Amino acid sequence: MVRHLIAAGHEVHVATAVPEFVFTAEVRSPRLRIRRAILDCGAVQADALTVDPLATLEKVLPSRSLTPSSF
Repeated sequence: MVRHLIAAGHEVHVATAVPEFVFTAEVRSPRLRIRRAILDCGAVQADALTVDPLATLEKVLPSRSLTPSSF
């Protein structure tokens, strides 16, 4: 994706925890900007696409008794 955007003339900014070489090994361009950032929303997920909202809230607020009617 990054390579195609740069080839189309765009400046691309990437915020990632992945090591910089993952991008720069394939894409060498002054229009590529990489910034280190850890991006984790803390959601509890059963798989890559399914968020468990109740388990997520219990993780954030462990001392509370949460039920679906709580929200």
